[in-house]
This record gives sequence, C-alpha cells and structure tokens, in this order.
Amino acid sequence: MGFVQVLWAAISTVLSTAGVIGMGAALIRRGWVGPAAVKEWSKTVTGFMLPCFLFSNMSSTTLDQLQAGWVLPVFCVVHIMIGMLLGTVTSMLLRADWGSLGSPTTAARSFSGGIVAMSGFGNASLGLSMMPAIIAGNPALGTKEHAAFCVTLYAVLNKVGIWSVAAELLSSCKLDEEKRLGQPSIVVKMLTEPVNVAAAAGLAVGLTPPLKALFVSGAPLGWAMNSCKTVGTACFPLMTLLLGCNLAQGTSSDRVDMPSVGVVTIVRLVVFPFVCLGVSRFCMAKGWLPDDPMIQFVILLEGCVPTAMTMGMAAPGPNTQKAVSAMLFWQYIFSGFTMAVFIAIFLDEVLS
Repeated sequence: MGFVQVLWAAISTVLSTAGVIGMGAALIRRGWVGPAAVKEWSKTVTGFMLPCFLFSNMSSTTLDQLQAGWVLPVFCVVHIMIGMLLGTVTSMLLRADWGSLGSPTTAARSFSGGIVAMSGFGNASLGLSMMPAIIAGNPALGTKEHAAFCVTLYAVLNKVGIWSVAAELLSSCKLDEEKRLGQPSIVVKMLTEPVNVAAAAGLAVGLTPPLKALFVSGAPLGWAMNSCKTVGTACFPLMTLLLGCNLAQGTSSDRVDMPSVGVVTIVRLVVFPFVCLGVSRFCMAKGWLPDDPMIQFVILLEGCVPTAMTMGMAAPGPNTQKAVSAMLFWQYIFSGFTMAVFIAIFLDEVLS
C-alpha cells in the first residue's frame, strides 16, 4: 500500500467517525435529545452494552490464541504506563513558572489528572476499522480475523483501564464543584465495574471448554451469546453519537487553555508514537516479541491513535466533560494526518 492510500485510509476512518460525532452534535443542537437522555444512555452503554461486547468477544478466546498473543495485553499496560508518565511530565512542565517565558496554565492547575489520563489511554478500537484497507494492500500482515483478535485482545485491558484508572484520574480534577462522597477505592472499582466483570467472565467461558460448549450456536445458551453480540455491535456507534452530544458543548472550555490542549495533542499524537517505536525496537532486538507481523504491527499501531473517545463518557461532571471534549476535538482533527504518517513508518518497520 502506497503512502497516498495509507493517508486516505486514515483520513477516511477519521472522517467517518467525525460524521457520526457530527450527527450526535446535531441531535443536541436541534433539541432532539436532551442532556438527561444523554446521561441515561451513557449509563446504559457503560453498564450494559459495552459489557455485552466484551463478554461476547472474549468468549471466543482459545488457549492457543492466548499463548501466541499474550504480549498484546502486556504491551497495552506498557503503553498506558508510558502515556501516563508522559502525561505526568507534561503536567509538571505546564504547572511550572517559567518567568518571562510563561506562567502555569489553567489546565495544569485544575486538570492535572485529566492531562495524565488523556495522555495514557488511546482509542484502541480505532485501528480495527482501518485494518481491512491496510491488509488489502499488505496481505503479508495476515488475515482480517487475526487482526480482529489482536486488536480485541489489546483493547480489553485498555477499556478496563479507562473505566477504572482513567475515571479515577478524571474524578480527581478540580473542574466541578460537586464532589462525590463515599466513593469506593480504585481496587474495589476495578473488581466490580461491569466492563471488568464481563471481560473476566468472557475469558473464563473461552478457556473452559464445557462452559464454551453451552454458548455456541445451537447450544442451550447459544441464543444468549447471539443476543450479547447483537447488543455489543450497537455499542460503538451509540458511544460515538454520545461523544458528539458532549462535543456539542463546544470546541473549547474556559477550564482548559489552548496552549495546554496543543501540548497534550502533540504529546499524544507525535511524542508517544516515537517512544512506542523505540520500545518496540528494543523488545525486537531482545527477542521478546513473537515472529508474527500482525502482532508486531498492532503493537505499533496502537501507539499512534488519539485518546479514547470514551474518555468523555468517563468524565464525572459537566465542566470536566467540556475540558475532555475540547482536547478530544483537536486530537481527532489532527490525528488523520499523524496516523497516516506513522502507519507508513510502521508498515515499513514490520515488513522490511
């Protein structure tokens, strides 16, 4: 696949996502959907539809697949840690008083946890929609089915992290006056969040043949698995619509400043992919990565995606949601070009 085709594949993916986001924004602007409805649907997505998606996808996992792809969830954790470290450094730099060069930014003072979260958690599922076009021009990478498994296995822990660690970081921000009292610890949240429970249950079904036999098509519980797949399929379009509803609040927020938005965008879309490339090369040199071009490519691809769209839904209050939406808006504006450039670099890295 030539650079122009890669560029168009990336731009097309981002434009199609932006189209759905625009529809969500239009629903709010036209008054067809109110804030209360958006809030209730957000609860439905995170508490029911997303768990259905995770359960149905993880239930198809086999032991052989895990043995070959175990490195994917490990790298997901590594990427999150690298991103959070970069976000912490970014927040510290933005909080510093540089004298005549600049004073601490608004976001650094009240959105420090948000900066860390926005830097650490990418849109792991975005690569899945790009894979058909990428594989069509580069069949040596593998099959679409293998690509779907690799991205899903990587994305599971990312989703778990967003609804636990990232949500906790966003809750620590000082943008909303109302504070939720008596919240459980982050460990309790990780163990009780519906998305985490669903992922664990799906993996248990996939790795336990007697249980798995109950959920296959035609089996006593096959209808339940098909229902979960149907509901899970509708999860991501609805999540994207809800993001548009949140973005309708504006492309900027008086609680975050544009210099901070710009710095976080550069860190996530430019600095982070280069760091991930360096880590991947180091692991390859040490022989820690499997000789599977698809796994190697997915690991690199996940390093160049923008922040997860679900971050807007994980934000606890309206002001935090506006701040997150402002950062997401500008990231997705520029991510089409940055992803295209890095995809071309990564394809050359894996296939050369």
